[in-house]
Amino acid sequence: MSKKKTSDSNTSIGLEEITTIRDILMGKQMEDYDRRFSNFSEDNDAFKSEVNARFEQLEQSMQQQMDEMKRQNTERFDKLEALLTNSVDKLNGRLDDTSKNDKAQLGEMLRTLGDSLIKG
Repeated sequence: MSKKKTSDSNTSIGLEEITTIRDILMGKQMEDYDRRFSNFSEDNDAFKSEVNARFEQLEQSMQQQMDEMKRQNTERFDKLEALLTNSVDKLNGRLDDTSKNDKAQLGEMLRTLGDSLIKG
């Protein structure tokens, strides 16, 4: 078991040395990669914020347009309903007048027929 402990400590010392050598050889490049990644991350966060802000503006704009269209359609339907109601009322008035005239004419025709039957 002591061999295993020695082997583990040698391995950890070996890893530390490898890490140190890697830092010496690639330290500048790793710093550059870290800086680039940090910049990219910041740019990405800014882009996300801008996209979210624009999306919210778009939602608000669309909601306003939908509300305006709803208002306009309601106004148009109200006008159309008033126009149709007015037209129906006029037609009902004309129908009543025609019906009264037809009744009067029918009464006159029946009276004339009755008179001719009596004379007849």
